[in-house]
Amino acid sequence: MSPNYFNPEIWLPSAVASWHISERTLLKCTLSGVRGDRRSVLFDRVANIPDTINTSTLQYNRRQVDIDAFNSNTGELRLLHAYNTGVHTHHLSVAVQGFYNDLNRRQQGRGTTGSDADFSIDPQFGWGRDLHLRTRNISLSVENRFVLGKFSVTPGFRYEYGSSDLSGTTTYYNPDELPNRINRSFPLLGLNGEWQPDKRHTVYGGFSQAYRPVLFKDIIPATIYERSDKNLEDSYGYNLDLGWRGSAGLLRWDLTVFRLQYNNRPGSVARYESALDTFVLFRTNIGDSRTHGAEIFTEYQFYTGQRLSLTVFTSTALFNARYLGDSLRLNARENRSIAGNRVESVPDLIARNGLTVRYRGISCSVLYSYTGATFADPFNTETPSATAAVGKVPSYGLADMNVTWRFNHITARLGISNLFNRQYFTKRPQLYPGPGVWPSDGRSFTLSAGIIL
Repeated sequence: MSPNYFNPEIWLPSAVASWHISERTLLKCTLSGVRGDRRSVLFDRVANIPDTINTSTLQYNRRQVDIDAFNSNTGELRLLHAYNTGVHTHHLSVAVQGFYNDLNRRQQGRGTTGSDADFSIDPQFGWGRDLHLRTRNISLSVENRFVLGKFSVTPGFRYEYGSSDLSGTTTYYNPDELPNRINRSFPLLGLNGEWQPDKRHTVYGGFSQAYRPVLFKDIIPATIYERSDKNLEDSYGYNLDLGWRGSAGLLRWDLTVFRLQYNNRPGSVARYESALDTFVLFRTNIGDSRTHGAEIFTEYQFYTGQRLSLTVFTSTALFNARYLGDSLRLNARENRSIAGNRVESVPDLIARNGLTVRYRGISCSVLYSYTGATFADPFNTETPSATAAVGKVPSYGLADMNVTWRFNHITARLGISNLFNRQYFTKRPQLYPGPGVWPSDGRSFTLSAGIIL
């Protein structure tokens, strides 16, 4: 809302060249980039400080200007080759990828007190943060899909090597507390398999390693209400899954169970600082977590014909995400264990249930979505803080409806989101543009029409 504005201008150039060396071999080169900037001017304060007109000046309070400049380049060379052993055809993929990024983050500029989209700053104060994060990375990956009758197995290997360099100035943070260079070098392994006993059933599973590098937002506090651990480390882990999809008559299903191991998980902890007389968010590696879960999709057509059909479906996900151990500093005097606590922002249940009725040229779909309650911090804080950055996020259920009418060459659609105008929020964001609660939209309507000639 006024006087807050967001103005991104970003270009995504890309070029692809392919060379069919033979009928079975393809060499593909892909070049892409990101250019442009993202500008914003806004009143950036914690949630319990209102954006009001200053009674002494009769103007809005002074705004903050942030400008991010993007300069990213990516190149990939990939070789695809098909070959035979006996009656079976296998596929090999080899790729080399290089990446360079220079992100110039200029933030906390002293903006104007107006209400227009003015991104200029007071030159006397300059930028509160003017930083460059330069990242270089190269990777090599090899993957081969072997087909053995009704079975197929795909082993894969990837090696990553790279570094990130940080330079620049911040006026509100001690530069000795920020990491200046982060190096990374590691292998990643993966194995996937599939068994198809007949055309209606498939059993599949896999194992894959992954990592999450330390990001800019992890190591650079966005405001004076945040702190970052200068010893932050990259996260790593693996995913293991097993599934079965198939059909029988008018019934279709896809069932999957999985295990996700997440080590060195980054997160934010709310800590009280007497110097600011408020809570601040401390970004650090908060420990290891493990998630067991299941994803269930089923669809059944009760009746299908030329004029009338009725279909019901459910898509449900169950999660049990818990921290395995570790103790975090709650305040200057107390450390608290988070072993067994729920992982923040992960509900125990997400369910999507729907009904679709089609009669001649008219179809109507009703969808009910339910998301379970979550927490905003690893301490599983129930009572919200004054800034609303921590606390419980209540569960919520939403109903949506879509109606489509087709007549000859004309199609009309009506969509209603949040049919019962439910008030809810999905998370308590702790980073940009600041801690607080983001309320979601109320009931909304969309109406569209099309003509096919």
